[in-house]
Amino acid sequence: MNKFTAAGRTAPEQEVFTLVSKLANYRKAHPALHSGKLMHYIPEDGVYTYFRYNDKGETIMVMMNANKQDKTVAGGRFAERLTGFTSATNVVSGATIPDLKTLRIPAQTAWVLELKR
Repeated sequence: MNKFTAAGRTAPEQEVFTLVSKLANYRKAHPALHSGKLMHYIPEDGVYTYFRYNDKGETIMVMMNANKQDKTVAGGRFAERLTGFTSATNVVSGATIPDLKTLRIPAQTAWVLELKR
């Protein structure tokens, strides 16, 4: 089987391939991710959060929940980076997160969020 073609991959392999491709292409198109500044926060209650941002106002928030249960995170903890932003788009799913004041991240999940003004 040729894993370099979709026909040569199993369904789970194709799912991973699609995810990695989507994230790699997103990274190429967003300078904040490859040449921006980094601000990260000490993990709290099993949730690690960091931001990549640049002087043009582009800000990406990455949250990782290592817990076996969903976690609610107060956005106020990240006020230094969230000020001026009102919502976010999940880069992987396309879902909109309409409020950054309280974030409920699913168990064992990583979010890549493009912040919106």
